[in-house]
Amino acid sequence: MKFATAVYALAVAALVATNAHGEPMAGAVIAVIDYQKIERESIAAQTIMEQVDDFRAVYQAEITKQEDTLRAEREELERQQTILSAEAFNEKRRAFETKYQELQRQVMDRTRILDRALTAARDEILRTVLVIIGEFGTDLGFNIVLEKSQTFFFSNSMSITDAVLTKLNQRLPVVAASVPKPE
Repeated sequence: MKFATAVYALAVAALVATNAHGEPMAGAVIAVIDYQKIERESIAAQTIMEQVDDFRAVYQAEITKQEDTLRAEREELERQQTILSAEAFNEKRRAFETKYQELQRQVMDRTRILDRALTAARDEILRTVLVIIGEFGTDLGFNIVLEKSQTFFFSNSMSITDAVLTKLNQRLPVVAASVPKPE
């Protein structure tokens, strides 16, 4: 969505822009890009997803271990229910519920951390794509770029997707998804 907004802002600016002498600029020359394809097929995007998947697997293993511990603790608590006094049982139940809530908080925190890392890495790809589009616009003479998903019809000759993808793969082959250690 950020990409579409940025592209449309550039399009509007191109439509209402004037040259240095205050004269209207020439007519619109349009190019089309499939940004979803770029996010799916670029080397940088693929490496981001691999990194995030690796972090997610580590997090999931840690969470699963904690869930197993809590499950065993819950089963023991259920066994002790008939043995313990009501007061002692309620105290142990509250302690268990606190641990369970803490685990839920950890899951949400880790999900947020991964989402932020993924967004930051994707933003780096977007910034690079916008620079490449600007360079191509200067070289090829187009002044408006539309996202493929926002157009009803266009000629394939208007697509700059493959050229942008090739340039992106050369310029930004890897993006590090920096995922900080959870608290």
